[in-house]
Amino acid sequence: MDVICIGILVADVIVKSVENLPDAGKLETVDSITLSLGGCAANTAVGLSRLGHDASALGAIGDDGFGDFIIDILLDEGVDSAGIVRLEDVATSVTDVLVDSQGERRFLHFKGANAIFTHDDLDLHLLDLSTHLHIGGTFLMDAFDGANSASVLRLAKEKGITTSLDTAWDPSGVWYDLIEPMLEYVDIFLPSDEEARMLSGEDNVREMARFFLAKGVRTVGIKCGSKGAYFRIEGDELVLPPLDVDVVDTTGCGDAFCSGFISGTIDGLSFRECAKRAVILGSLCATGLGATTSLPTRSQLDNY
Repeated sequence: MDVICIGILVADVIVKSVENLPDAGKLETVDSITLSLGGCAANTAVGLSRLGHDASALGAIGDDGFGDFIIDILLDEGVDSAGIVRLEDVATSVTDVLVDSQGERRFLHFKGANAIFTHDDLDLHLLDLSTHLHIGGTFLMDAFDGANSASVLRLAKEKGITTSLDTAWDPSGVWYDLIEPMLEYVDIFLPSDEEARMLSGEDNVREMARFFLAKGVRTVGIKCGSKGAYFRIEGDELVLPPLDVDVVDTTGCGDAFCSGFISGTIDGLSFRECAKRAVILGSLCATGLGATTSLPTRSQLDNY
């Protein structure tokens, strides 16, 4: 197994195009409503599988139709789902993704099973079979975030496994205090610029990256949306613009970005080549509707 992705597993209900919400009691028509696989762990695992890596998704879903949908899509995409637990009396996580005509998104998120699962629900023996551990969706896993996540990351490091971390927006407003015990065990930290700003208290991406490196992170890649991305390791930094593509929907671009950097790490690429792969995949993902629909394949990557 190349990669284990632990984190949020979500059914995305994508509504396009939404410019304004209707007034109470009123109705507006939209261009489309689609059901798609979502969640940082699920999307990153699918992205890695499409690049030819053996990927496994670990987390929790409910015993419901949305849960069935998530399992079916993961299996179709070649992702190992044996480590996913199904919890009774709790619903699968769902996000309503409201996409405007420019491809920008707003989210209405129900945490569901993602907020319930704990360290004890995970089959951590799978770490013995993997070379990389990715945790995706921190701040949306109430029972797993913080010390529990740190213990899993520490275990991975003790086994000689490389690690990466991707955050979500923190609706509780706790931010750094929750993530602090995790950072010393993180090889690759891949937040958005807004998340990095809230975590570090810095406004400049260079200072944000310096902050995380000082806390023990080895590599930082900050996703900056239409501005591209900023990358830093000790002794080197890189700023990359996005590819010039026709943007349809940016849902999942951050997860594609993560799968690109992780893929490069597994393939033994340099820091700069990993960064380029991340930006290529993040950009290409924006050309289609839905988090997983436009996750690039290895052949698409090879064209660049």
